[in-house]
Amino acid sequence: MIEFGVCADAELGKEILTTGFDFVEIRARDLLTLPLEKFSGLRTAASNLFFEPAVRLYGRDETQWLEPACEEIDRANQLCVKVMVIGSAHARNSCSTFPVKQAEASFLEIIATLQNHASQYGIVIAPEPLNSSESDVWNSTSALAHATKKSGLNYAVDSYHSLKQAEINSSDIKNYEVFWESEIPHLPAHVHFANLQRQIPEVGDVALKACARRLRQIGYDSRISLECKDLTNLSSGLITLKALFEI
Repeated sequence: MIEFGVCADAELGKEILTTGFDFVEIRARDLLTLPLEKFSGLRTAASNLFFEPAVRLYGRDETQWLEPACEEIDRANQLCVKVMVIGSAHARNSCSTFPVKQAEASFLEIIATLQNHASQYGIVIAPEPLNSSESDVWNSTSALAHATKKSGLNYAVDSYHSLKQAEINSSDIKNYEVFWESEIPHLPAHVHFANLQRQIPEVGDVALKACARRLRQIGYDSRISLECKDLTNLSSGLITLKALFEI
């Protein structure tokens, strides 16, 4: 059954649930700095913002990342988190000693390592594509979807990043049905939802109506999180999501 949530810090959690959302998508890196009591009373089924911006995953400036990452996963399990989305642009970016193709291969190896640790709890690790204004590693949703499937891993869809990358590529999208069929070739483990301005979408948004149809078409029935800059109108956001996904 599809469930709707919101990406936000713990302080907004109770408001999000009171509005009628099913869960809060918390910041995973907060798990290393905040007591778990801060999340008391919240249904925290998902997380994002996995690595701190200062972390470097590879190259000459690689920092220690495995031990704190595993600790995050351990603490996420205590909060019954089911899926942990990994974007983390700064951590995953290539560098002069680690070019893009090498970084992309290593990033998937890191995802596999984290999934191996998370599997003991039944937690899914889901890397998401990022647009090239934020990161140069895995900008294509389609490419990431195929690469993770080949490696036996999962992936997350982010409607904003897909649409933003199409804009950056100056893509003239004449048919959003075809666009999303290419972007989402098979079931993702999680979905982030927002429009091209990274705001709560309108019911009539042609691009996101087609995205929702594609997800329904392939049988997606799990969690969808609003990941937006402005969360001042959450009730409207929930109405929009239910309308787009015909719930």
